[in-house]
Amino acid sequence: MEDRRRGAEHGARFPVRFNDVWWRRDLIASDPEGRAVARRARECWEREGVAPADLHARLSEGPDGTRLRNCVKAYLGAARSRPYGIVFVADLVEGTIVLRHLAFGERHPARGKDSVYAIADRRLNR
Repeated sequence: MEDRRRGAEHGARFPVRFNDVWWRRDLIASDPEGRAVARRARECWEREGVAPADLHARLSEGPDGTRLRNCVKAYLGAARSRPYGIVFVADLVEGTIVLRHLAFGERHPARGKDSVYAIADRRLNR
């Protein structure tokens, strides 16, 4: 019942699940700003869920060759560029769509560093 009240108060939201091993790896690889942004987002999402308006569609196959079927992304960070992102894969759990964390990181990093999309692709398609 609490979830229904929360849903009515905040609008429809998707529950999220995080892989703690991957999450720690993602935070270690990030800079201090990225870690702070990621921690705030996770705290909020675990408490309230993710609003559909905060999510963006992800192509099943991206122009960079990543394959992220059934995935959505959220942009995070200060400034207009929102340099960080998180990729979720949507799973159906007991009739409810649940977003499962695949990766957090820079959306478009400098050469030689993997994007959040490349990391998510490896984790999803191993």
